[in-house]
Amino acid sequence: MPRYHFNTSDGQVVRDPQGFECADLAEAKQRAVRIAGETLTTLADDLFQTDFRLEVTNDAGLTLFSIFVVATEAPAVKA
Repeated sequence: MPRYHFNTSDGQVVRDPQGFECADLAEAKQRAVRIAGETLTTLADDLFQTDFRLEVTNDAGLTLFSIFVVATEAPAVKA
């Protein structure tokens, strides 16, 4: 089974050195969404200060896909 690495960035990059074996790219996408969701629950307050990115690579380091989350407040909230 191919190994996928799930690297995150929320102001600082956290590399996934071990990765996970997934049957295919579809399974890697499902895992990526779960990882992103779990990570975002810990970033709720900080998310409005920095963007969140999860980048999935193969063992060779080739980026296969990314998930980006950007949170912005409406101007009315900032007033």
